[in-house]
Amino acid sequence: MNKRSALALVLSAFSPFALANIYVGGSLSAMDYSEGSIEDVAPVALSGLVGIKANEHFSTEVRVGFGVGNDSAKYQGESVTLDVDNFVGVYGRLGMPVGKVYPYVVAGLTQVEMTIDVAGQSMSETDSDISYGVGLDYNLNKSLKLNLEYINLYDRGDSKINSVNIGATYHF
Repeated sequence: MNKRSALALVLSAFSPFALANIYVGGSLSAMDYSEGSIEDVAPVALSGLVGIKANEHFSTEVRVGFGVGNDSAKYQGESVTLDVDNFVGVYGRLGMPVGKVYPYVVAGLTQVEMTIDVAGQSMSETDSDISYGVGLDYNLNKSLKLNLEYINLYDRGDSKINSVNIGATYHF
């Protein structure tokens, strides 16, 4: 591909038509981690997203996040601390606009990297799983939307991570 073709392709991505379907946003996530007999651990994370609306009912998103607060619990008398180092996911959202609200279902794939500290011994773990959940957007105006979502990010064996997300998106 020559330089002119590459420049034309990049500039077309920023055309008003292309931008009309793109949105960006961020959220605060209150997570809930459980594994076997470990009490629930509730780390906190921040995430950002970029999405593309295919039509008024379906969109795809890429989300990237990182932990901003760890949490601890007791396991067999020892303190267990969980840090969510980062997570990344690709999702599809299917919904129906109803006045100013937009209820939806979401599903995709999430990879989570976390560090668990038990009795001074740390170990990092990275794994991925199918994610699914439900949410609700509230339209403040044509471009700005508030969001509340519950999503099961990870559910493998006896390890589970659920998240309640509160955020906002800006639609170009």
